[in-house]
Amino acid sequence: MAFPPAGRTVTGWDEFFGAARLAEMEREADASLRAVSRVAGSPVTGASDVLDLATDGRLRKIAETVFDDLPAEETTARIAELIALLLALAALHGGVARWRHSWMGTAEVVAADGSHLDLTGAAELVTDPATVAEARERIAAMGIDPAAAAAAGTRPPARVPVIGGVVNVLVDGVRSDLLIVETGLVLVPGLPRSRNGEAKRRLSRLAADGVLSDGSPAGREAPAEGVSRFVPFTDLAGASANRNGRRSWAMNLHDGGTINVRTALDSDELPGGWTALDDAVAFLTSTR
Repeated sequence: MAFPPAGRTVTGWDEFFGAARLAEMEREADASLRAVSRVAGSPVTGASDVLDLATDGRLRKIAETVFDDLPAEETTARIAELIALLLALAALHGGVARWRHSWMGTAEVVAADGSHLDLTGAAELVTDPATVAEARERIAAMGIDPAAAAAAGTRPPARVPVIGGVVNVLVDGVRSDLLIVETGLVLVPGLPRSRNGEAKRRLSRLAADGVLSDGSPAGREAPAEGVSRFVPFTDLAGASANRNGRRSWAMNLHDGGTINVRTALDSDELPGGWTALDDAVAFLTSTR
């Protein structure tokens, strides 16, 4: 009754921790790969693509663009963290690794037989184009296929938390509803004024069903009124708020475009919706 199973995966207790941690890792990797893909100008889907970028030195240049305010050594550390994450996903998806949970200490990714898996050492080698070949040898020796996680991308995307929502706002002049999720904004075609009473109930239902990492509804049915648009935070370069008269927000895209959101006379919120939108704009205006 409290947690309807629709759209969710049911596991036993033994598999629960690994499944939950894997979903969290996939959300983190998805956000990072979106940022890398934007700078690279082409899709980067997993460890295999990142290794190719590292081989010819492009990965370092991309990281320096994404983390343009970090010292060189911190940028190197961020590169190693991303690669270790992607290698762990490839190992888990490929069946050569598993999570070892501990009630007394930190859980860790280990080889399928329980032995140590040195993903950090291999990841650090990838940060230097001169040692990428050695890293590939170590990865192969561990039995990891760097393409395994990308191949697993054919599975349904992971669910992301919904933070808040507002209804009956104008997005670029078009009546819309808006969900603020952990990784971006979901823009839903609005209902006509004659159906105003339904709008809040519909958005509440969408929020309760949840949203997947690609912005699509996690429930069984998408809104009948049209296709939702997902705007990841990684696609947004910044934002600003205007409180003169009706409240409005301008969100600037990396490609030069702008998304303008403005309240209407019948705008309303799900509990905490306006605060969630303000917090998202504040996040977009800060150093990320």
